[in-house]
Amino acid sequence: MRRHLKPVIIPDNLIPNIEKENIHMKKPLTKNHIPGLTAIAILSLVLASSVLCACTSSETPETSEAAHEPVEGGTITDKADPNAPKEIRSDSIVRFYTNISLPNRWKGDRDERGAHDFKFEVKQDDGNVLTAYEHVSGVSHPADDELMKSLQKVIKDHDLVSRNGRYRITAGIDPEYGSPCEFTAIYDTGEKLTFTIDNEPYSEWECDIYDVFAKWFSDNGIDSLYPDKYTATATRFRITVIEDGEEVCDFSTALKDQDGKYVYTLPDDYYAGLTAILSKYDLTLKYDYSRFNYSSGVYDNHENGYFGFGEAKPDYSESDSENDYVDIYVEYDDGDRFSIETKKKSEIAAMQPMLDELIGYHSGIHRTDGKS
Repeated sequence: MRRHLKPVIIPDNLIPNIEKENIHMKKPLTKNHIPGLTAIAILSLVLASSVLCACTSSETPETSEAAHEPVEGGTITDKADPNAPKEIRSDSIVRFYTNISLPNRWKGDRDERGAHDFKFEVKQDDGNVLTAYEHVSGVSHPADDELMKSLQKVIKDHDLVSRNGRYRITAGIDPEYGSPCEFTAIYDTGEKLTFTIDNEPYSEWECDIYDVFAKWFSDNGIDSLYPDKYTATATRFRITVIEDGEEVCDFSTALKDQDGKYVYTLPDDYYAGLTAILSKYDLTLKYDYSRFNYSSGVYDNHENGYFGFGEAKPDYSESDSENDYVDIYVEYDDGDRFSIETKKKSEIAAMQPMLDELIGYHSGIHRTDGKS
């Protein structure tokens, strides 16, 4: 299996409320604290106070504005609009913007700076053409109804209108959580949904926004929002498939007989053909993008038997099948390994086209020991 460091999730209730607890505040200095204070020391304090007052009076516009910004140390800035409507009549978005940062989604090389950061916008361009943008990568394409309806579906599915008017951000937050997330959707009726919050990197709604834009851009010939295409070549492979209680495929390139000899003689182009099939079905992308379980908030999707072939939001109440089973193991020449093992009928049904092709590919390779 691919090994990646798992981000640490910090529950809200573990983040101290600095405003309430005054963790870094000190009590004012009084004569009771410094009984031996001399006249010279008092004069020094007076002079220091004068200097501070002078500095305050010469404050520049920049420092004045900065005084209203959150400071480091966990300070929470809350400027919510209590009058913002929590219901929007229209479903027709005419302008959209949000910026998000996602540890479980990335573009290009996942380790590159900014790979996990996205700034999505839909607005009219200079020619008054409604256009979709992702500003970090610089891609754009004329928007259509499909995109706008998909964005509205995410808003409804996650009841984002309930956040309308919210402005609550925390200073000094872990960089993993990215910049404050700004969200704006303007409708054809003039109604407006807007909020600014701490980025929610493990939230399902942010992931859904990314998935909508990434798929839509890809459907329009732009794959820049997805990871770089995986170019490694498979070097070892195993597959076992059981359907309705019957074994329909059991193959391993590493299988040896009692004399230590491989029981399969592979064609010269075997691994090239195998790699092409796995790439055709985006095995590596599905595998990586399906690791995190947004329902449980942990990385247990694979342990539950889901690998991104079926529904994006699986039915976790689904029981394991007693008659269906798939086990696939792949090693690549760059050292990566993938292991897929599932008894979930929904997942197996979704990967059936790939299974059929893999079974057909190996049906023509016969054992040298005469066994079937």
